[in-house]
Amino acid sequence: MKTINELTDAQSYLVASASYISFVLMALPASYILNKIGYKKGMSLGLIIMGIGALLFIPAAEARTYWVFLTGIFIQGVGMTLLQTAANPYITILGPMESGAKRIAIMGIANKTAGALGSLIFGALLLSGIDEVKDKLGSVSLEEKNVLLDTMADSVFMPYLIMAIVLFVLGVLIRMAPLPDVEAEDTDDTVEGKSTKTSIFQFPHLWLGVLALFVYVGAEVIAGDTIISYGISLGFTGEEAKYFTTYTLMAMVATYALGVFLIPKYVKQKTALIASAVLGIVFSLCILYTTGFTSILFVAGLGIANALVWPAIWPLTLEGLGKFTKTASALLIMAISGGAIIPPLYGRIVDANKTELIASGIDQVQATSSAATSSYWILIPCYALILFFAVWGTQNWKEINISQKKKTLTIQFIKMAKHILNTTKLNNSYLVVLSAFMLCFSCKNETKAKVEAETPQRPNIVFIMSDDHAYQAISAYGHGLNNTPNIDRIANEGALFNRGFVTNSICAPSRAVMLTGKHSFVNGKVDNISPFNWDQDNFAKTLQKSGYQTALIGKIHMDGLPQGFDYSNVLPAKVNITLQNLLRMA
Repeated sequence: MKTINELTDAQSYLVASASYISFVLMALPASYILNKIGYKKGMSLGLIIMGIGALLFIPAAEARTYWVFLTGIFIQGVGMTLLQTAANPYITILGPMESGAKRIAIMGIANKTAGALGSLIFGALLLSGIDEVKDKLGSVSLEEKNVLLDTMADSVFMPYLIMAIVLFVLGVLIRMAPLPDVEAEDTDDTVEGKSTKTSIFQFPHLWLGVLALFVYVGAEVIAGDTIISYGISLGFTGEEAKYFTTYTLMAMVATYALGVFLIPKYVKQKTALIASAVLGIVFSLCILYTTGFTSILFVAGLGIANALVWPAIWPLTLEGLGKFTKTASALLIMAISGGAIIPPLYGRIVDANKTELIASGIDQVQATSSAATSSYWILIPCYALILFFAVWGTQNWKEINISQKKKTLTIQFIKMAKHILNTTKLNNSYLVVLSAFMLCFSCKNETKAKVEAETPQRPNIVFIMSDDHAYQAISAYGHGLNNTPNIDRIANEGALFNRGFVTNSICAPSRAVMLTGKHSFVNGKVDNISPFNWDQDNFAKTLQKSGYQTALIGKIHMDGLPQGFDYSNVLPAKVNITLQNLLRMA
C-alpha cells in the first residue's frame, strides 16, 4: 500500500492505527449489538462486515486512493471488533469457566498458524518483485511510473476478492451451524431477590483485567515487532534477523499446545497466568543483562511468557459478570489499543537513550545497540501489573464469609455422599446415586447482615436424585431388596412418598421434568436423544432469582451448558458411570 499510494512513513503508520481506532471506537457499540442479536449472530455479522471491508480494497487499489484503503481497513477492523467481542466470551462461557483458558489457547494456535500462513501467501502474491519495482520507480518517467504502480495495484484484485468470498462463506456457515446459544450465568449477589450489582463499575477485578490485557498486548507487540530491528542493532544482518520473529511465534504456539494439555487438569489457569507473568519479568531482566544472540533468544522467549496470558485473562476477568459479560468483553477488546501505545513508547525511549549516548561520545552503532537493549525495561512494569492481577486481582471480591459458608456446606455434602456410598449396596448396574445434583444454598455477606437479621433465615436445599431403579431398591419402602440405612434415615426424619410416580421413567426426560415442572411433551425432552432447551425456565433459575446460589454435580445427560446454576460439574452424556467416579468428581 505504501508503494502503490506513494505514502510517507507517517501516512503508512496510520494503516495500523486504523485497526486500533476501530477497536477503541466500536467495541462498546459491538457489545450493544451482541445484547440484541447474541454471540452466534454477532460472529457471523462480524465476518460478513470484514468481507465488505476486503471488497473495498479492490476499488481502492484500482483508483490508488489512500483514504479508500483506510476506510476498508477501518471497516475490516469494525468486523474484527465485533467478531472478537463475540468469539472470546462465547468460547469462555461455552464450557466450565475453569477450562476457559484451554479453549482460548486452542483458538490461539489457530490464530497464530493462520497468521503465519496468511503472511506467507499474501506476501508471495502481493510483495513478489516489489524491490525491483521500487528500484525502477526512481529512474522511469512519470507515465512509466504510473503504469508500474497500476500493475502493482491490479495484483490486489484477486487475493482480496478471494478473501471476501471466504469471509462471506464463513459468516453464512457460522450462522447456519448448530452452535448452542449460550449466555453467561447471572451470579450477582441479591438481597430479597434484587441484584446488588447494577453497574459495570461494581466489579473491580474487571478493570484490573482490562489494565492487565492492555499492558499484555503492548508487551506482545514489542516482543514480536522489535526483535528483527533489535537483532540488526546488535550486528546481525537483515537476512539473519528476518527469522527471529519466527522464533517468537514458535515459542507461542508450543506454549499454547502445552496449555491445552495442562489446563485445567494439571494446572489452574490462574497458576498459568502467575507463571507467565513471572517468566516475563525474568526474561525481561535476562534481555537487559545479556548480549548478542543470547539476548535475542530471551526476546523470543517472551513468546513463552505471553502465550497463555490472553487465554487466562479472559475467563478470570469474565467470571461472575453475568449480564455484564458483553460490555466487559467490549472493554477487554478496547484494551487491545495497548498495542498502539506501549510499542511507540518503547521506540521513543530507544531514540532518547540513543541520542543521550551519542551526545556522551559513544559511537552510533554501539549507542543504537545499548539503547535498544536497555529500553526493554519497559516490559518489567507490564508483567508486574499482570502478576498483580493474577495474584490479587482475580480474588473473590465478595466478603470472606461467603466463601467460608460455601466451603463448609460443600464439605458437608461430600461427607454425606461418602456415607451413603459406604453403607449402601445397590447392586442394580444402572443405579446412579447423586446423579443430580443440586447443592443450593444462600450466602450472605457482611453488607447484608442488617437486612438478613430482619428477615427469616431461608433453608439450605440439597436435592439428591438416584436414577433407574425401582422403589424396592430402597429398604425404607419395606421390601428388603437392599439395606439402605442412611437413605432410610432421611425418609424417617422427613417424608416418604408411597403414591408418587414419575411422569417419564426414562433417564434424561425424567430429569427434564424435575427441572422444569413440565410434562415431556411440553419441555421438549421426550427421549434420551432429543435436544433440551436450556433457555426455558427451571426451578434452579427461580432459586437464583430468590437469592440462592445453585450448583449441579453429577450426571445430567442433556446436551448444552446447564443454565440456572452458578457452578456445574457434570459428566459427559456418554461415559462409564460408577459411584466412585461420581464421588471423586464431588
